Amino acid sequence: MGFLFSDWTFVSIGLTVFLLQLLCVVASSSSFEEGAALNASDSSASREMPELDAEISAGLAVYRKVLRSKRVEQQKSILMLHEISDLKKQAKLATPAIKKILEILSHQRTQVRLNDTDFESLSLTEKEVVSTILENVLFLGDFVLRLPDTTGKLLKKTPGSSEIVHWAVAYASSLNYLDQSDLRILDLMAQELQLIPRREGYLNIYTEAYKKQQEEAQKQAAKEAAKNKKPDKKKKKKPLMSGQFGDEL
Repeated sequence: MGFLFSDWTFVSIGLTVFLLQLLCVVASSSSFEEGAALNASDSSASREMPELDAEISAGLAVYRKVLRSKRVEQQKSILMLHEISDLKKQAKLATPAIKKILEILSHQRTQVRLNDTDFESLSLTEKEVVSTILENVLFLGDFVLRLPDTTGKLLKKTPGSSEIVHWAVAYASSLNYLDQSDLRILDLMAQELQLIPRREGYLNIYTEAYKKQQEEAQKQAAKEAAKNKKPDKKKKKKPLMSGQFGDEL
């Protein structure tokens, strides 16, 4: 029998390695530094960007572009995890990545020494610190919103995680380095974890509670439909007329 791609051992090892490799990249590389290199080597970079606020510097615009490409990779990994319906298997894969994110954020918190939030005034070292914080808190936001039950349980069991996450979200939100889509992720993340009050109408459709609610609603709707369905009237067969052609045969 040939090897099946769906084999759980293969998938679990592959996805775990992928997640940890992605985290290693986030922890060790700086989008600020990559952005600076891109800005220097590609003079057309700013022209390729969508129209931005006039107050945003060229360097920050390039950083956002590099960050966006990293976010695509992060979100791909989350979608892969989301496809795993078994919550135990999902948690087994997600746990090492989430713990690593918390470890990175905790360490970077001690490295923050910023008095000026202006992008152009930051040193390369400061930019690397900020970049690592932003990339990891956004990645954690993906886990929180797409895998709310798995992530929520793990965060509750991890001592000090609430303080770290609260600080990271508040810090990232206070800077002007992120675009509106990323700021929205942080805002929804804060509501999901109830770091801030949930606004009226807030709903995360990826929670198990919501899924069960939808299943119950569908079952109830099916029952109501069956109850209200009118029985089909069976057509009575008309008797054959005597003396019909062929009767005598």
